Amino acid sequence: MDYDNATNDELEALVNQKDGDAICELAERYMYGKNGCQKNLTRAYQLLHKGEKMGLQRAYIGLAQMYDNGIYFVKNEKLAKEYYDKAGCYTVPNVVEDQRQDETTVYVDPSDDIICAPPQTPTMDSGYINLDSMSRRIGELDEEIEKNQNNAFKRECYDMLGQMNEVQMGKLACSGNRDVDELIADTHWLLTHIAYNEGNRDEFEMHLSMDGVIARHPWAAYLAVIMHRNGSAPDAVLESDLQMLLMIIDNPNFTRSQKADAEMMIAELILHGYGRATGCNDAMAYNYYYESGCKGNDYSRKQAAQFGYNANGELVFTGQIFQWR
Repeated sequence: MDYDNATNDELEALVNQKDGDAICELAERYMYGKNGCQKNLTRAYQLLHKGEKMGLQRAYIGLAQMYDNGIYFVKNEKLAKEYYDKAGCYTVPNVVEDQRQDETTVYVDPSDDIICAPPQTPTMDSGYINLDSMSRRIGELDEEIEKNQNNAFKRECYDMLGQMNEVQMGKLACSGNRDVDELIADTHWLLTHIAYNEGNRDEFEMHLSMDGVIARHPWAAYLAVIMHRNGSAPDAVLESDLQMLLMIIDNPNFTRSQKADAEMMIAELILHGYGRATGCNDAMAYNYYYESGCKGNDYSRKQAAQFGYNANGELVFTGQIFQWR
């Protein structure tokens, strides 16, 4: 397969088949906007993250370049170097000057050949974190961001992600009983909520797409509808949002009030015409309003009161539908 000359559609098809070369090639196209591919840093990171989980050297290099050059993320030379190390790339003296005098990091352009050494067993740094303490701190930040919509903790969240990446890479010692993957998902949830508060759709979408975020924090799917609705997203996006809410509505990680919000949003989407092709109707919207109202949502109770039966005996909404756009 000639990946360099493959079309973007051909690569997307191979990505669905978990083809590592296609994943990395397409990620680089999205990162740098090359081969006729429009730059899309969110998609680039998603693909590189997928490649990282598959242990692909080219994905490690791509992530290193993102952190090294401040592409999409805040510049983080330490994390960049660790990804270069994981890929087997090394540093040599006097190539590109930096602040150190004893050696200089090789900063690579995507078109350059990468200088790599044979993979080496990672060594554990002297750093140390307690995962249980980190979990408690994530819980504190979650409450603070929810209560005050405080976005001042963004830097701290990225620092925690960096530490947990170091744990996964064997660069940082840890203790505690919490699962690192779950903590990473929880931290991405914090960043999802912060991006929502900031109205930053690109960052919101990127963090929302990370493994475990919606499963552990299903209310994020509700926020996605608000973000997409306020941003006049295409109907296909809102249709997808509805299907996601229907799929996760029984997730036990919803709080009672959050589930009421999600049920209300399902009813709203149905009344606005979404889901009709898959069997959704006014009667289903009524049921979701009713369930939401039973959990204390006053708006849903008022909406449920505006349903009645038509001449055919069908339960339909008889009130005025609020126009979003």
